[in-house]
Amino acid sequence: MNINDPSAIQECTSCQMCGAVCPHQAITIRQNEDGFYRPYVDETICTNCGLCTKVCYKFDADVKMTSAEDGSRTKVFSAQNLSDIMLPRI
Repeated sequence: MNINDPSAIQECTSCQMCGAVCPHQAITIRQNEDGFYRPYVDETICTNCGLCTKVCYKFDADVKMTSAEDGSRTKVFSAQNLSDIMLPRI
């Protein structure tokens, strides 16, 4: 079973973890026709080892999506540091 399995219970948000763990490099991340990055499985390379589905939250029934109401109570903070010591410029 790989990430193309239709039994997924969540939608893909292209976290790209599946491609990162694939031991055969059978999963590439490319833009779809709408411009979103999505995983694509090369079925000729994939051995259906299942590692991609083990790291993919699409197959995790315990993952709960945040509702708009829950999100409105979330505080988000940001910081920026322009010091070359802290963030060397490339």
